[in-house]
Amino acid sequence: MKTKNQYIDILAAQLKELSAEIDVLTEKADNAAEQVKQNAAADLEALRAKKAAAIEKMKELEESH
Repeated sequence: MKTKNQYIDILAAQLKELSAEIDVLTEKADNAAEQVKQNAAADLEALRAKKAAAIEKMKELEESH
């Protein structure tokens, strides 16, 4: 069973990966045709939602005793 700190570390790594994916997609969207921009926007929204959920979970874990 993972400890709280191990779980926080895993979430932090996932957040870092999600941020990198968001950066890549943002750059692609900035240089892409309109249809691709719309598709990338949907992907970005989904990734940002995942990131927000992970941040919230990490906060809950950090605040728990």
